[in-house]
Amino acid sequence: MKKQTVFLFLVVLGLSSCLNSNPEQDTRIEPDGNVSTIEKAEEVRPETTSAGEDPRSEAKELLPSNFMEVMEGLEIKTYQLKKYSEEENFEEVFLNTAIDRVNRYRKKDEPEISKIDTKDIIMVRKAFVKSTEDMGGNLYPRADIESWEFRTKAAADVIMKAVEGLRDGPGHTWEDISKSPISVLQADNELVFITPGGFYMLDKVGEIKTYIKDNLQ
Repeated sequence: MKKQTVFLFLVVLGLSSCLNSNPEQDTRIEPDGNVSTIEKAEEVRPETTSAGEDPRSEAKELLPSNFMEVMEGLEIKTYQLKKYSEEENFEEVFLNTAIDRVNRYRKKDEPEISKIDTKDIIMVRKAFVKSTEDMGGNLYPRADIESWEFRTKAAADVIMKAVEGLRDGPGHTWEDISKSPISVLQADNELVFITPGGFYMLDKVGEIKTYIKDNLQ
C-alpha cells in the first residue's frame, strides 16, 4: 500500500512539473482531481526612453509662475506695480519688434538680425514698476519688466542662448535693440527681461534683478 501511495505521489508531482513548464501559465490540481490552468497576468512595465530610462524621471514638474506676486513684492524695494498684463495669444514679443526696427534701418552691407523663435512661449507677462524714491530733478527709478514662460525648461535654455548671442555678439546689436540697457535672467522655464527707464538708474537694476531671481519660481 505504501509503494502504491508513493508511486501515485510521484506521478502527480511529475504531471504538475510538466504542466507548469509554461512560464506564462499557473497550474493547480482541484480537490476533485481535475487539473486547471490559469493564464498569468501580464506584468505592466512603465514606458522607457531609447536610453532605457523611465520618462517620468526626466520630467520635472514645473510650478505655476508667480511673476505677478513677485512684481507686487517689489514694493519692499520701494517699487510700485503700475501696470500689468498677461498675453496667452500674443502677436509679438518686444525683442522681435525691436529687431524688426533695427533690420529696417540697417545698412545694406550689414547682415540681417535673426528674430527670436517664439513657438514654445505659452505666456507673455508684462509689468511696469515705478519707485517712490525721488532721485532729484523729478526722476524716479522705473522699469518695464517682461516675462516669457516656455513649455519646458529645455525650450527656455535654447532661447536664453539665442538672447545671449545677441547680447554678447559682435557689433552693437544689443545697444541698437534698446537704447536703455536690457538685463535678462532665467528661472527654470521662464525668461525675464528688465528694461530700466534710463541710464540714470543703472545702479538700481541690480537690486531688481536679484529680487526677481530670488523669488521667482
